[in-house]
Amino acid sequence: ASMKPEFQKWTDEFFPHPKATSAYALFLTYPSTIDYLRDGVQKLAEVSKQFKEWHWSDSNQLEYALLKLLEHDWQSNTRLILSDVKVRQQFSTLLKSMTDRQVPQALELQDRMLRAK
Repeated sequence: ASMKPEFQKWTDEFFPHPKATSAYALFLTYPSTIDYLRDGVQKLAEVSKQFKEWHWSDSNQLEYALLKLLEHDWQSNTRLILSDVKVRQQFSTLLKSMTDRQVPQALELQDRMLRAK
């Protein structure tokens, strides 16, 4: 049975709280969550526009969690990210939330993405 409706309710209730957002991003890196990855990246891309400066404090681990998720997604789905406009837009939106903050690992991932085209 799919847990998508439960995850949707949970994210609707707790996002964009940074600890919930971080936990969900890390959750999506587990192999058993492959069926939830695309929906999860889409949801995180949507909510990333709501992040405030305090969301990024080190104690919330938002930067770490999102970078780990994006690296996982890039390694697992490079072709899909490059070939599917919608998927690329969602991935890029989430990445942009960190490149705008000049996060070195995010800038490096952005560079890899541009070179792969």
